[in-house]
Amino acid sequence: MQVNAKQSKPKSDKALFYIRQPIYDQSMSIWGYDLQAKEIHAGTALQMPPEDAGSLQEARDRRNVLRRILDRGARAILPVQERFILQAVSFIAPPVQIGFRISASKPLSAAGMKEIERLKEEGHVILAEVSSKEADGGLLQVSDIICLDVAGLSPDEVRRRIKGWELFDAKLMARSVADKSHLDEYRDMGFSLFTGAFFKTPEIIPGKVLSPHRASRLQIFQVMEQKEPDFADLANAIQADVSLSLRLLAYLNSAIFSMPVKITSIKQAITLLGWKKVRTWLRMVLLTDMLADDEDSELLFVSLQRGKFLELVTTQHPELHFDPGEMFLLGAFSLLETILGVPMKQILAELPLDERLKETLCRRKTEYLPLLQLAELFEEPDWTELENLLQLLRLDFDKVALAVFTSSIWVEQFFETQEGLRH
Repeated sequence: MQVNAKQSKPKSDKALFYIRQPIYDQSMSIWGYDLQAKEIHAGTALQMPPEDAGSLQEARDRRNVLRRILDRGARAILPVQERFILQAVSFIAPPVQIGFRISASKPLSAAGMKEIERLKEEGHVILAEVSSKEADGGLLQVSDIICLDVAGLSPDEVRRRIKGWELFDAKLMARSVADKSHLDEYRDMGFSLFTGAFFKTPEIIPGKVLSPHRASRLQIFQVMEQKEPDFADLANAIQADVSLSLRLLAYLNSAIFSMPVKITSIKQAITLLGWKKVRTWLRMVLLTDMLADDEDSELLFVSLQRGKFLELVTTQHPELHFDPGEMFLLGAFSLLETILGVPMKQILAELPLDERLKETLCRRKTEYLPLLQLAELFEEPDWTELENLLQLLRLDFDKVALAVFTSSIWVEQFFETQEGLRH
């Protein structure tokens, strides 16, 4: 990785980062989303009070993320300090869709408890976050959800920590569930909500063969990822699959592109829009098609957000000398092992990718790996590690924060378009 000593303007060494994490229920369906806002300074990470939480634009950005979640009928859990946001979203969502998270590690003041009771009476979900051995019993008593961070705790330690919680009329939520190996144990202990990286961990089935449908998608990837793809072969491969061809043309004729003429063929699309733009959308459609109907769409969301985030970061930091298109592919393909259930090495054998991309996707040490790790840190944030990596990579904090937000909205818009095309 090359880094120029000179910058066109001073880099920002602080920024507000807004993170969205899925919360799953016992059936592994999305129950809602946990939203976290943190301002990171070089040297420290601070949770921000609402009055100081970045600029007005940043506040609007956070409302935008929240509105898109609520518009889909999903629940959102916010820090209790951000209850001011209700003024902006109350008219589009009932109170039951918006919950508030508050630390139970320190006793609340009488005024604080009164405010929590008021929010609960209005119909909002109250989530008590337990991060130490001592917890405010008064808060647990009025909470709808009690959340325990299980990172680093053995199952026996978890049992000891939650002893007595069955007396509270509250659901139990396990935070930072790293993999699926303990999910059944947590369910048996009484947990009914889960968040963490577990849904992204692959379950490899020895000897598994890709279905003809998924194999055909990889074959199209084979053609389109050539350095000099044969557009005639590519158009023929896509048009031979009626379903895929219709879906891609529907996207290209949607309001996102606002084309002056209707696109009726892949060849015409490449001529009017250019290969790079068509390739980006084709990659997204192919990845969407690879996800089975009963599989978790959050995997697709995370894959595409990683891709767009890495594309934006490398575009905003030309001193890295990384190709943004390749970085999109790195992020978008990073969960293929989980989506397909076969080893990454087996998948990559079918794809004509740059060797550095292949090495990175197999988690070997390359100059690309720190950027992929950065994208992952925004999903299950270790704020100290995140700040250290930002400084190590010498990235502009504000630009990275904007890339996190923009990539999230970009994928949401893709999902909205996809949903619109179904109706």
